[in-house]
Amino acid sequence: MKRWEWCLLGGLTLLALAVHTTFRIRGFGEQDEARLALYAIDWLEHGVFASDTYLNRTSPLYLLGLRFALSHGLSHADLPDAMNLVNAGFGALSVPPMFFLFRRLAGNGAHAFLGVGVYSVAPAYFYGQGYGMPHIPSLAFYLTSLACFGRWLAGDPSHKLALGAAALAISFAGALKADIALCGLAFPALVPCLTTPTPRRLLTACALPALGVAAALVLSRTCLPVATSTARFAAEWNEQFPFDLRALFDAGHGRITLYALGSVLWGAAAVALYACLARRGRSDTEVTRTRHLARLTGAWALPTVLFWGMIWAHAARHLAAALVPVALLVVVGTSSLLGAWPRTAAALFAVLVANYFSGDATSHPHRAGPRLFGSLEKMQTLTDHFMKSGVDFAEARAERKLLLGSGAVPYCEYAVIARARHFTRRITTPGTLWDLELDAAPPGTPGLVRIRRGPQATPERADPRFFVWNAETGAPP
Repeated sequence: MKRWEWCLLGGLTLLALAVHTTFRIRGFGEQDEARLALYAIDWLEHGVFASDTYLNRTSPLYLLGLRFALSHGLSHADLPDAMNLVNAGFGALSVPPMFFLFRRLAGNGAHAFLGVGVYSVAPAYFYGQGYGMPHIPSLAFYLTSLACFGRWLAGDPSHKLALGAAALAISFAGALKADIALCGLAFPALVPCLTTPTPRRLLTACALPALGVAAALVLSRTCLPVATSTARFAAEWNEQFPFDLRALFDAGHGRITLYALGSVLWGAAAVALYACLARRGRSDTEVTRTRHLARLTGAWALPTVLFWGMIWAHAARHLAAALVPVALLVVVGTSSLLGAWPRTAAALFAVLVANYFSGDATSHPHRAGPRLFGSLEKMQTLTDHFMKSGVDFAEARAERKLLLGSGAVPYCEYAVIARARHFTRRITTPGTLWDLELDAAPPGTPGLVRIRRGPQATPERADPRFFVWNAETGAPP
């Protein structure tokens, strides 16, 4: 690499850190972030999880990290911002390995930088750096593993060390977010892109993603207090989130995938795919290279897109890792059509501007959307509402409280627990009805908080001893 590339890469990394640290969400960016915080607090307080869900199965290393931080002085009140800062930091750390991988695939630094720039404004990736969830740290390790594996394939002098680094990084990636394994086909697809396939290289390429899955399974079974077997849990998860082919053809559901990248960028990706596959008078070497890139993009992205596309509980962040190669495909395809990189850069800038204004701002990160800063403002407003709802509920003076709601329940539960000296939890109906018994230390802390999730009947509403609160509206029902 040339000196200007190192300088520009360092500048882009610092810029990413500055932008996402400045524009990160204040508070919990979504309900699953609040749930992860509650699981870590519950685990530290009682040695068990309140319930056995996919969050504590798919992200064992993330929960171990949260528990470690809480047990070494991180306060409950500082937990949301700490989680958000971690994601901003790992988002910046994902830039160098992404660049190194793109540079090896594209063959030059200019296209690699353009690819990083295009992906940096992909909504699924951009919003993911604004609040604390394990998918961005997992992506950073996953890209590191792929970049190191690419170096091993190239046969660099330090290639044995690179393979060890690739194995370690994919283990961290899988332990942070197990469904990164859906992008595992990128490893064998990378082999023909960089070298001649051999049985040894292909077996190594298949072993690395398998190692990531194994790390997640072993860590969850040995270090986390999970009660049921992995097989039983998988069956229960499939009952809760069954695959449904109709979801692939549902307009509202499909919009999540559309907005995870943006309609204009998806259109540019389709044109770029054609440009990479067509001969158009190019040399055989150039055609082979771009076709390998197109195959790599399909192997990397399609399993994730199809998997989550058939599940109604889909969110844009699920596609963050899958969309990485699409950005480079757009750059290389555009370059194949336009030639010189200044024309390619100008065309990509026009595409990104059009993509930014191709949709309205949204208030929910699950739906994402290309209007990045407008959406961040709306997301912050929604987060402020739910966080305030939690504080108001926690500070209301009452000996007994009843909390009703659905997605906003974790915000209020966190606000109550964060203020208590000690709490115990009694599950009546898993995921639906549970009690928190708290030490009444600060003024207004109740002795009992009963939580009813969903639209079920609530006999406590007629009991004058209960103060009733709706988590979604932030007011009594």
